[in-house]
Amino acid sequence: MKRWMEKERVPGVSIFEGADSAHAKSEDFGAAESLAVRDGARESIPLFLSVVITTYNRAAIVPRAVRSALDELKRVSSYEVIVVDDASTDNTIEVIQEIFSDEIFSGRVKLLRNATNRGVTGSKNEGYLAAGGSWVIFLDSDDTLLQGVGEAMVSTLDIHSERSLVFFRCVDQIGNFVGTRFEKERLLDLETYLKHTSFGEALTAVNKNIVKREPYIASLRGYEGLGCCRIIECHGAAVLSTVVARCYDLGVGDRLSVSASLFRRMPLLARGHLMLVHEFGERMRWGKVLGYLMKALVYGVAGGVYRCVERVSK
Repeated sequence: MKRWMEKERVPGVSIFEGADSAHAKSEDFGAAESLAVRDGARESIPLFLSVVITTYNRAAIVPRAVRSALDELKRVSSYEVIVVDDASTDNTIEVIQEIFSDEIFSGRVKLLRNATNRGVTGSKNEGYLAAGGSWVIFLDSDDTLLQGVGEAMVSTLDIHSERSLVFFRCVDQIGNFVGTRFEKERLLDLETYLKHTSFGEALTAVNKNIVKREPYIASLRGYEGLGCCRIIECHGAAVLSTVVARCYDLGVGDRLSVSASLFRRMPLLARGHLMLVHEFGERMRWGKVLGYLMKALVYGVAGGVYRCVERVSK
């Protein structure tokens, strides 16, 4: 069994439950989750779907993502929405508690807070471990589920209950399709995913009945593709759905692809590329391997220079 499948301890997390915002801290997620069950925050019936939304200092926009998930899924599935606040320094926690107090009290919305900033993949992992659904969907805090897509999403996941991963498609904020579009569903084996990833931005759904532990590498603070490669290698081909489910907002200033944030993340991107080549280079064509190695070199150098400039300018 690969090392990534081994159980790791998760740092302390605060869980907020109920309208009075009572919370409990735990050294591992198992204890925190059992407290939620004991307090009745989770429904007694099996959940089909958990939507995990990670956020950092986005008090002004994360409610839109939460509302889109609640509105789209309430008519079609047993579900929960889990918001993971990555140690925000703004009032994200208070905003979510105020707007969604009824949903928090009923257990429909679960609010988690990291004791320290762990990055997007660390936060997604914590949401995944806390999720009670058979399927876990990861929705970014600046994105939304498209209106009327809930039934098609649930139907697709139900049909593919024996698959570990399903990728739904995306449009941008003005309705343009993001990526390469296909008329029929496609299966993405490891070689195809290594070559094309998900053929553009995707909304990822992970089958928790199959993938028993956290799906991503927390230390990379991003680079979800490596986690997807490991899942596909262990559990078989992913499904690329034709269902367009996510509005991918390109207009938010602190998205990872925006320049300042990208420069800060370059050393980790370089590390991610090297890890990908180390684990899966034998399954890639030489041109692809060379491309990743060149990117790793450029990102490593550029990221190092940017950090030096930042230190000097402070």
